[in-house]
Amino acid sequence: GLPARRWKTFWLASTPIEDVRESTVPLFVAQGSRDGSTLPADLFALEAIRQQPTRPLRYVVMSDGGHAFETSDGRSRLAELFDDFIGWALDPKRQTAPAVLR
Repeated sequence: GLPARRWKTFWLASTPIEDVRESTVPLFVAQGSRDGSTLPADLFALEAIRQQPTRPLRYVVMSDGGHAFETSDGRSRLAELFDDFIGWALDPKRQTAPAVLR
């Protein structure tokens, strides 16, 4: 792997929005509604839409999902999220669309 120093300074070089700004690939952003480990992804998604309004973007909030998309009773919802991603990714007319998976 890479040296620890590389990982400790990685975030100083750029922000997540800067990392995707120059890319033209469709963007899929997902976050669990109970995820307290990451900053709200909705701000990231809105900024990506503002900066690149023609880029296909799917922003999904997994209702009752934690950081690993597990429910409060411990069930994994990764398969459901994966199905949503595959359906969106394979759609030739994929649009920018928010969604809440309940």
